[in-house]
This record gives sequence, structure tokens and C-alpha cells, in this order.
Amino acid sequence: DIDITSIIEENSFLIQMNSNASGDPLYDGYSAILSKRLLKEDELDARYFGNGWVNEEHSLYFPNDAWTYLQNNKKGTFEEKTVYLFFLEQSRFEFRYEDDTVFASGEYITHFDNMDLVFDDDCGEDIFGESINMLWADAAGYPLPPLE
Repeated sequence: DIDITSIIEENSFLIQMNSNASGDPLYDGYSAILSKRLLKEDELDARYFGNGWVNEEHSLYFPNDAWTYLQNNKKGTFEEKTVYLFFLEQSRFEFRYEDDTVFASGEYITHFDNMDLVFDDDCGEDIFGESINMLWADAAGYPLPPLE
């Protein structure tokens, strides 16, 4: 049970835990300051974004699914088939069919409200071209408006 006890600044507030229900009184009454700030471009990584992704030109739809927020993949569709977008280490990605067959891979470049996928020569470029742009998507897989 957490209460906001005071607003410190425009973007910061103090929270206090009344009871953590763990039985350990050490954490009862615990307080912390939460604050927010805009991300810098070099801090962006699409693998940590909770939104979905879409590219209508290539019929790629990865809806925003609340159950996959902490997973490194997104379930979606490509040409009416179920596919998965996997975010890998070092800004790499893969598209896989349900049977785990990789049909495209490459590097993803994260921007504030979209990302570019740059495909490997031998895995995806023949299907999608050199690169495509993915927009944020809502729970139905439709593009969200750009950030202002």
C-alpha cells in the first residue's frame, strides 16, 4: 500500500509505503522520491518499450499486448501468418514463424516514436528491401500518432 505524500517539483513526488504485506516491518514506512525526465536519444532501446509495432506497407502487425511487457518478443502477423519479433542483444532483431524458423534478421535503430529495421543481406532483405520503418501500434495493431 503506497501513498503519494507530497509533490516535490513539477516532475517529482514523494511516495511512502504504509505496509508491504511481507511481514517484515523494516519496509513499513519506507519512502522514496520518484521523478521523471525525458530520455536522451542514446538511452532509447525498443526492446524495453511497452508499445506494439506496425508497418502497414509490408503487412507487419505486432499489437501492444499488456501480457508481453517484460518479454523480449512481440507476437504479430505477417501476410496473415503468425510471426514473432524478437529483440536480441546489441540492437539485433529476428522475425520468426511459429515453428521458430527465422525469416528475417538485422539491426534495429530506436527513435523516440518509431524504429528502423535494417535487414541482413542474406536474411530478410529479399523480402523487405534494405530497411523499413516501424511505427508504434496500439492494442489492435493500428499506428499511434507521432509524439509532439
